[in-house]
Amino acid sequence: MKRFDMYSHLSIDWGEKICGISFGNIDLDLIIPSEISHSTEAVVHVLDAYLTQYPSIKTLVIGYPSNFQGKQTKISSQINEFIKVLEDKFSDKTVVKIDERNTTKQALQLLPNRHFKYQRDNLSAYTLLKHYFDQLNHISKS
Repeated sequence: MKRFDMYSHLSIDWGEKICGISFGNIDLDLIIPSEISHSTEAVVHVLDAYLTQYPSIKTLVIGYPSNFQGKQTKISSQINEFIKVLEDKFSDKTVVKIDERNTTKQALQLLPNRHFKYQRDNLSAYTLLKHYFDQLNHISKS
């Protein structure tokens, strides 16, 4: 079995310079952050490579910024453009937006020390996917 064959979800923490990526499967209660950083400039090509190599990924979960009043932020328009690119390029995938408030703070709490700061964005994507899975699990238990 290839490394990511078991994954059905991919999450993206979009940033102006770096995008974090994590992979997961809700049925296995499994989320794995990427081991490398991905430049925002190249992230669509990176996603294309992942999704071509691992067609079991059916859902793209992307962090969506809003302030504490639930209003869009200055970066929301850039995220909306990115989502449009994802929906056009990967039309066979479901793209889901999830509130990304506090995910970077939560990711920093997961880091054992500052030497792993480069993993912050991937851990933010991990946190996004965990929140998404928690929402799905809550709905299925209702």
